[in-house]
Amino acid sequence: PMEAKVRGTYSIVWEDSEYGVMRFLGLRNTCSEPDGLAFNDWIPTDAASWSVLDAVKNRHNATR
Repeated sequence: PMEAKVRGTYSIVWEDSEYGVMRFLGLRNTCSEPDGLAFNDWIPTDAASWSVLDAVKNRHNATR
């Protein structure tokens, strides 16, 4: 059998000073328990958060 892995979810609220609040669901999955390594994925929870995220990404890409 596979050994147990630490998995969990958590809420993230991030406010960009120009575009406003983004809300995410964080997903944590262990990739190497002995080394203490884990994947943390942030998934926008609503359409408004996707819109703010797109605006922030566009701003970042414009300054590159």
